[in-house]
Amino acid sequence: MIRPRTPADLPALVNALWEIHVQDGYPSVWPEQPLIFLAPTDTVDGWVAEMDGRVVGQVLLRGVSRPPGWLLDAGLTDPNLVILSRLFVAPGARHQGLAQALFQTAWAEAERRGLQPVLDVHHRNHAAIRLYERLGWQRVASVNADWADPDGTLPTVHVYLSPA
Repeated sequence: MIRPRTPADLPALVNALWEIHVQDGYPSVWPEQPLIFLAPTDTVDGWVAEMDGRVVGQVLLRGVSRPPGWLLDAGLTDPNLVILSRLFVAPGARHQGLAQALFQTAWAEAERRGLQPVLDVHHRNHAAIRLYERLGWQRVASVNADWADPDGTLPTVHVYLSPA
C-alpha cells in the first residue's frame, strides 16, 4: 500500500534506511542526522510504502529553489523541475513492486502539478537504473556527485528525466 508520508512514519523509515545502508551501502555515508536526510527542508511531498502494517519505504518530491550541484552540472536549470528523491524499500519488502509503485506515485504527482521530474542515481545502483530505464526515463548526463563516498572519492551519478 502506498500512502502520504506523515511525521509518525519517520522512526520506521530511519530503521528501514539503516537496514538498506548495512546491506546495500545506501546512503554510502550514514547521515549524521538521518531525520533531516529523510525529510529535507525542500520536500514538496512524500509517500511511504506499507507491507503487513509496517512502513518499509519512501519516495519524495523535492523543490529546486536551491539546486544541488549535480543538477547544475547537468545543465538543468528549468524552474519547473522537481527532484524525485530518497526512493528506497527495506530489503525484506523487496520484489513486491513497492519501489515501482512509490516511483510512479511521485512521478504522477509531479506531472499533475505540471512539473518535470528529474533524479540522480549512483552509478552502482543497478536495480534503480533498470527501473528508471524500463519505465522510459532518459539518462541526460553523468556527472560527479556533490557528496563523497566513504573512501573520499566523488562518485559518478547518472541524471535522468522523465519521458516527455
